[in-house]
Amino acid sequence: MKTKLLGAPKDVAAWKVWKKDAEDYEKAIIDYKSKIERNKKEIDRLKSQLVKEFKKIGVNVNREQVDTLVSSITSDDDIQLISVFNNIKILTVKLKDLTVESSENPENAKRYYGMHTILLRILLRLHERYVLRIKDEYLPKLDEIISKNIELGKKTKSLMDQASEKHKPVYRANFKAQKVTHKTALLYEEYLNENRERIMEAHAKLVPEYEAALNTYNTVTTAHDLIALMKTANNMFDNLSELQTPKLLVFENKEMKKEFNKITLKMKQ
Repeated sequence: MKTKLLGAPKDVAAWKVWKKDAEDYEKAIIDYKSKIERNKKEIDRLKSQLVKEFKKIGVNVNREQVDTLVSSITSDDDIQLISVFNNIKILTVKLKDLTVESSENPENAKRYYGMHTILLRILLRLHERYVLRIKDEYLPKLDEIISKNIELGKKTKSLMDQASEKHKPVYRANFKAQKVTHKTALLYEEYLNENRERIMEAHAKLVPEYEAALNTYNTVTTAHDLIALMKTANNMFDNLSELQTPKLLVFENKEMKKEFNKITLKMKQ
C-alpha cells in the first residue's frame, strides 16, 4: 500500500473513478493501521481470557505460555514448535491429574484427551520436518561440501607437487586437513542417515498411538455431548413435571338453565 502511495498522483480527475490518488491511499493506510491495532487489542483480550479459562479448571498458566500455545502448529519455526510442545506437555500432565482426581469428569477428560492428541500431533510434525530437513537440506548441503572438498584436495595436491620446498609443508598440512574433513563429512553423512532411520521408526510407532488418542478424544467428546444432552433433556423434563395447571372448572351452564326454567314457566301459564 505504501509502495502504491509513492507512485500515486496527487489529484485524479473526478470521472476516473477506477483510479486512486495519494489521499485515497493515505486514508486506506490509516484504516489498515486502525484495523491492525483493533485486532491486536482483541488478540490481547482473548489471550487474557484464555489464562482465566485455564485457571477456572485448575490449570495455572502465565501469559508467556499462552503466547506460545496460540502459536500455529503449522509454524515453520522448529524452535517455536518445540516450545509449544513443552508447554502443552506441562498442561497435559496437569489436566491428566485433574481428570483422575475428578473420576473422569467428562469436561476434564475431554480437555485432557484433546491436549494429549495435540501433543502427539506436534511430535509427529516435528518427526516429519526433521526427516524432510535431512533429505532436502542437510544431505544435499553435505554432498556439496564433500564435492568442494574433493576438488580442493585435487587442487592442493597439484599445487603441492609444483611448490617449492618452502611451501610444500603448508600444502601437505592443508591436504592432510582436507582428508580429515572428507572422512568426517562421510561419517556425518552416515550419522544423519542413521538418525533419519531412527526418527522414521519412531514416527511409524507413534502414528498408531496418535490415532488411538484421536479416537479416544472423539469417543470422550461423543460421550460428553451425550451426557450434556441427557442433562438438558432431564432438566427440561423435571421442570415440566413441576408445572401444574389449576383444576378445570366444571361448566354447569347455569345461565342456560335459568333461561330454560323461565321459558318452561311461561309455557305452563
